[in-house]
Amino acid sequence: MKKILLFLLMLSCMTLVACTGNTNTEKYTLPDVSGKTLVEAIVEVNMEVTLNPVYVPTNEALPGKVLGYGNTLKAGDKVDSGSSIDVRIAAKPENAISRDDRVEYVSEVCKITGPDSYNDEVLREAGVQGTDLGIPVKVGDKMILLFGDTFSVASPSGPGWKSNFITTVDDNIYWDNLKVTPIVNDFNGAVLPFYEGKHNSGNADDNSVEVTKIPTGGITIGDTVYVFYMSIRYWGVAGSWLVNYNGCVKSNINDLHNWEEVKELTWTEAEAPNFGQIYPYEDPNSEYIYIYGIPGGRNGGCVVGRTTKENFLNKAEYEYLVAEGKWEKGAKGLEALLANPYYCCGPTVSEMSITYNEYLGKYMMPFYRNGKIILMTSETPYGPFGDSISLLNQMDYNGIYGGFVHPEFVEDGGKSFYMTISCWETYNVYWVKVVLK
Repeated sequence: MKKILLFLLMLSCMTLVACTGNTNTEKYTLPDVSGKTLVEAIVEVNMEVTLNPVYVPTNEALPGKVLGYGNTLKAGDKVDSGSSIDVRIAAKPENAISRDDRVEYVSEVCKITGPDSYNDEVLREAGVQGTDLGIPVKVGDKMILLFGDTFSVASPSGPGWKSNFITTVDDNIYWDNLKVTPIVNDFNGAVLPFYEGKHNSGNADDNSVEVTKIPTGGITIGDTVYVFYMSIRYWGVAGSWLVNYNGCVKSNINDLHNWEEVKELTWTEAEAPNFGQIYPYEDPNSEYIYIYGIPGGRNGGCVVGRTTKENFLNKAEYEYLVAEGKWEKGAKGLEALLANPYYCCGPTVSEMSITYNEYLGKYMMPFYRNGKIILMTSETPYGPFGDSISLLNQMDYNGIYGGFVHPEFVEDGGKSFYMTISCWETYNVYWVKVVLK
């Protein structure tokens, strides 16, 4: 009997100690450590808990940055002091590649268009299976993408041919997918070209002939969006085509169904062959809007002109860089470039885009050259662009071209950015992330 009483007394004491211990365990409120490094996170928790790193391959953040806590925990939750807490750390995506010592990695985020793409269902319903380019333009508070020749099969030819079409971008979380919605004809739900080409058979010598109209860039001024396009009369060998002129159409930013030709802004082959393909860019560091021009095809160099917002529709007020430090206005400038082109980026330059990168402290211009998507940089928006950085090549995408950026798609102060690229083999557009070292 004494043994039983002694046992019950000991059990009672153990229960009391356990209850007392649970009551006195201190709780700690988890701070927000997202975006910090592991070392910074450890300092933040001040040894109140032990952080156990769990590395997660992802495009969500730069490698080494904290994504959040594990096991469904989040900032603000209370845990026992002294606990061991999982913390998720971003690692390179599994498909990450690097073709240059100055590039941490490039990774495919998603396929934007075509079979098996993130947007396959909505685009298939609108008659899109094969397309290219995807040039980004900011329109009011949203982004749009400009696409080139488009077909109802995943091919650069075939049925359902439209010279071009536009999608809106429907989210601003770029690291997982890129959701788009096509601008369609209200009548039948098929994609609506913003300015359809004539679809003639090609003729190298007749500039009244037009095969197609393909976008080359766009810009928004006030409540109007302007889209530049090239009128192509003849497709030559791969990477070579002839352009009648580069023109411009406009629409209200709240419409995008109805487009009007801007006749004042036309650069013909006869007066300005170097402006067969025009990409416009509003410089955040000056009063100027720059236009970058290359001839038809992918074998020429890049020339540059500029104007102000006030004079955007007055072609006579555009001035052109005709020599180092020398700008000539209007027809005189175009005549100088016709006689002796002065390049802000020397041959060969393909379809290009440009944006300022704070991380580099330079303007960056990605484009296709000799089987690669490269990145060229310059201290000024008018060049000279140089210091070629390799981003992707034909080993990564057979038939690669394009490489379009926009300030809206730049993150981490310029250390990372997103761009659209095209692949001829699949004849579709992909969304990739670039992280610089």
